[in-house]
Amino acid sequence: MKEKNVQISVIIPVYNAELYLEKCIESVLGQTFDALEVICVDDGSSDASVEILRKFQNKDERLIVLQQKNRGAGAARNNGLRRAKGKFIHFLDADDWVDTAAYEKLYKVMTDSRADVGVFMYTRYDNRTGAERKVRLFELEEGKTEITTFSRKYWHFCNTSVVPWNKIYNAEFLRSVGARFDEIVCANDRAFYFQTITAAKSIVLYAESFIFYRENNELSLVGQGRSKHFDCHLTANDRIFQIAKSFPDEIFQRVFNANMEDLFSFFWKSSKESKKENFRGICDMLVREMYPFDLESFRGKSWYANGKIALLHRKLDTNKIVVPVVFATNNGYAPFLDVAILSLIAHATPRYYYDIYVFETELSDLNIQKLEEHKGENYRVNCIDLKSKFNDSTLYSRAHYSKEMYYRIFIPELFYHCDKVVYLDCDVIVNRDIAQLYEIDLGDAPLGAVHNAMNYSMYRYVTRMLKLPAERYFNSGVLLVNVNSFVENKIKIKCFDLLKIKNNLVCPDQDLLNLSCRDSAKMLDSGWNFQWHNVLPYAEKVVKESQASLDNAQAKKYITHFTSGKKAWSYPENEFSIDFWNYAESSRYNGIIRQIGMSKRIHTTVYEALQNHNDRLKTADEALRRLWALESSFSYKLGRFLTWIPRKTAAFFRCWHTKGFKYTMVRVFRGKKRAQEYLARREND
Repeated sequence: MKEKNVQISVIIPVYNAELYLEKCIESVLGQTFDALEVICVDDGSSDASVEILRKFQNKDERLIVLQQKNRGAGAARNNGLRRAKGKFIHFLDADDWVDTAAYEKLYKVMTDSRADVGVFMYTRYDNRTGAERKVRLFELEEGKTEITTFSRKYWHFCNTSVVPWNKIYNAEFLRSVGARFDEIVCANDRAFYFQTITAAKSIVLYAESFIFYRENNELSLVGQGRSKHFDCHLTANDRIFQIAKSFPDEIFQRVFNANMEDLFSFFWKSSKESKKENFRGICDMLVREMYPFDLESFRGKSWYANGKIALLHRKLDTNKIVVPVVFATNNGYAPFLDVAILSLIAHATPRYYYDIYVFETELSDLNIQKLEEHKGENYRVNCIDLKSKFNDSTLYSRAHYSKEMYYRIFIPELFYHCDKVVYLDCDVIVNRDIAQLYEIDLGDAPLGAVHNAMNYSMYRYVTRMLKLPAERYFNSGVLLVNVNSFVENKIKIKCFDLLKIKNNLVCPDQDLLNLSCRDSAKMLDSGWNFQWHNVLPYAEKVVKESQASLDNAQAKKYITHFTSGKKAWSYPENEFSIDFWNYAESSRYNGIIRQIGMSKRIHTTVYEALQNHNDRLKTADEALRRLWALESSFSYKLGRFLTWIPRKTAAFFRCWHTKGFKYTMVRVFRGKKRAQEYLARREND
């Protein structure tokens, strides 16, 4: 065959494909279109693939066999591309096959349209069942074509198949843009796709299926699980972002989103051992390629939600130590969380970067917006939706506790890339740099926490019901979580196993953590969690063992924790509420907080008044009950009978004195009604 007659070059990378290679080659050589060459590049096969290729080569001079050491499909395709003589280029996998008239139709479409790239549909073939399913990539009538560009349909091209075998390329176009495949184990075609599809001046869409794609194939990388090759996908995405940097922002965002979604799908499939390293790779890539690009435009995307922690673990300044801080809230507590964040930020130091996360499942868009407005050179607030993590119906709650109290148990699961994480309740005021708490060495302890000062009733509950030593019982409102130790000790699993059998806990999350950790938690300086309800006027006296730690906490007050149902916003006159209201003044929720505080105080006043009234009603009711009991007794009835004549005589003379003799006689002999009528006539006369 003469070179000038070569119109289409078909490039097939081959690696240990002896089971399917013959069908593939026969489908290409048996085409109705004759002006083609078939370049098969053996990638160091160890089976009979080369022998099969040589057999076909001896029969048909259009088949060219190249051999190389095992370097992957990307290197094989690049090798074949360098040898290609055709006007058009098609890449085919060795385990797939093509329809008999495929290249005849594709040649006509590419020639008529003069497009740089042609995209056509394909058919999925299930290797296990033999079932076939046609895949429609675009909305066109069967057999119809459409000429377009990437900029016109970028949303489509960013979310469609990136494989090269359902596309045909103009060879001159490929050479002009310097197109090449990444020479990596897998994902070698992703950057090639974006390099060519974005550079093409015209793209023809052809609504017809020519390729039969073999799925559930145990020999392919897909069948073997590409999740093992996360580094390949990271490399591909890195190159794609380099290509896309020159795009307009809207198109760049679409490209970025599509590829991050792909990257995170493989990230979550990777093994536990490799996740930490993979996460660091993502962060490094983002820092290197993306910043200071605004990631806010990607909010709501699936990859952004699933990998949000990774994206928001910012390394804006490599000299700063990152301090992850977690809160959990709902719409009701959002205003008070805002005050807590303000107090934390007020004591932040330039040496650290404060990554502040808010765990939630129901926050309104407005609350999310307000909270995430907190961002500066060394701090940022990020809200994370935990809807997918658990079923709310299984979570036991009581009193003023809400389901958000359980969110802290998920911290290690989401922050596996961190060594430690600080957790704070929403009802706290931070009076010291929280980084000092973060820097505390926990050793092998899963948690660092402060002893919970307790009164006598709490003491009995902890020691008798929970069977825990009182001196080791800690408060869960301020925690320093040792991520690795928490996971190794299976604290989360223990907590939720206990929750299934214990549904009468006084402080649910706190009790679960204490029961799960027992003696393993490290007790921190009590100043890091001053529990204010223990010193309020109404508070019960704490046990002797708690008094020393309570005095120390009150003196230092690194963190003021407004524990119990009594809060600072409801008791502004208390000396410990001053710090809260100082920060509340500058909060975006100041007006709302004041309304809530006033409403709470009114509610408390009314409740106390009703309670007092109720107490009085109870006293009166008791008196009536005793009186009725007396009236029903025999002695009372006997006394009434014996005193009947004196009582009636006294009543007769009392009536005579006040109403007159005639009225009295009418009353005695004719009744009260006739007496009243007589009195009325006398007054009228």
